[in-house]
Amino acid sequence: MRRSIVWLALAAGVLASPGHAQGWVVPGPCPRCTPQGPWRVVRTSSAVRATLADQVLHYEVEETYANRGAGLGEADYYFPLPGTAAFEDLRLSIDGQLVSGEVMDAAQARGVYEEIVRRRRDPALVEWMGHGLLHARIFPIAPGEEKRVVVRFQVVAPREGD
Repeated sequence: MRRSIVWLALAAGVLASPGHAQGWVVPGPCPRCTPQGPWRVVRTSSAVRATLADQVLHYEVEETYANRGAGLGEADYYFPLPGTAAFEDLRLSIDGQLVSGEVMDAAQARGVYEEIVRRRRDPALVEWMGHGLLHARIFPIAPGEEKRVVVRFQVVAPREGD
């Protein structure tokens, strides 16, 4: 009974605060993109999975975005973490496989990202923006192509009662 109450409270929290369960993309000017016409990136699906173990909630948020435009696109992905969350990882689909990144110095990571982009390959640079906000650039997104983003994080569940 107690476990079902926790799941009900968890579901209510996720549904009541969609900003904490979904990221968003901001398409912007893309100097590296092809001049074939406008491109438009939209969210096509979003799923949240949560498990409770030893008073720790483990979240996995999976979202899919697609380029519905006619030209090659790039997008900035933002994801707000809850205030007490501990970030685990962000994975991005590259050539159909989910790939995790590695932690490195910001300047070094940006240099690696730009070098990969120059070769028109599929990099992912995740940056901690402060105040629980993650930022990742996704490039390239071909016309009609879908990209999956998976964010995993943990939150200690507050204890109530005995």
